[in-house]
Amino acid sequence: MLSCLNLVAIKELPKAKPPLASTALDKRHTNLQALLTIHYVAEGGFLLPNELLDNAAEFDFPVKIVHGRKDCICPAVNAEALAETSARCADLLLTEGGHSQWDPADRKS
Repeated sequence: MLSCLNLVAIKELPKAKPPLASTALDKRHTNLQALLTIHYVAEGGFLLPNELLDNAAEFDFPVKIVHGRKDCICPAVNAEALAETSARCADLLLTEGGHSQWDPADRKS
């Protein structure tokens, strides 16, 4: 509801800037991330609720998980639960990154 917004605070916000893309590869990743985000929002995700966690104990392949501690979409506790449940979890690496697989902290991992 519009009356709930603090319009003074909104006027004081700095103008949003797009992420810096220093190379063609970075620009392509930015575009791909936008397309993936739109797809997941439109389709309501790509897995059923708990589908991954419910099947993790039966994984017959090595599992390595890289997950950002600052991920506000999928909290790190979910990655920890997946690592504990997976029969073949070889590694769980929690980075200082966020949600995007192209987050600099995640890409270095």
